[in-house]
Amino acid sequence: MNYRGNPDDYVRELRDEAKGHRVNYENEQTAHQETQTKLGAAETRVTSLERENFILRNAAQFGGNPDALLDSNSFMTAFADIDLSDEDKVKAAFETALEKNSALKAGPRLPGASGGGHQGGQHHTPVTLEGAVKTALSS
Repeated sequence: MNYRGNPDDYVRELRDEAKGHRVNYENEQTAHQETQTKLGAAETRVTSLERENFILRNAAQFGGNPDALLDSNSFMTAFADIDLSDEDKVKAAFETALEKNSALKAGPRLPGASGGGHQGGQHHTPVTLEGAVKTALSS
């Protein structure tokens, strides 16, 4: 190695160069970890959307209301671990959910009650004997 000049400067330059490489490596590792995290989140989202699409497309054949099934946390939690290619497990998951909660079934629904209960006619104060006498005498 032929270095002309102060050996301390040479060592300082080597250390600065090594530091630059180390900083670049650390930055690349951080960027790689961030990318891996984003990739994992994207894969999770894709899987979730695939399951939602599967439910929307297939709920009717099992007698389920797709919107109600998607809104059901218990169904979505149970369905998250089901292999979509295993028809028996998929069918069992739908049947179990529909047995547990009939609101998840497809078909017409009765409208909910609106307003208060029917209480009868108008409210009148009872007529007393004194009130009846006054009414009769005033006419």
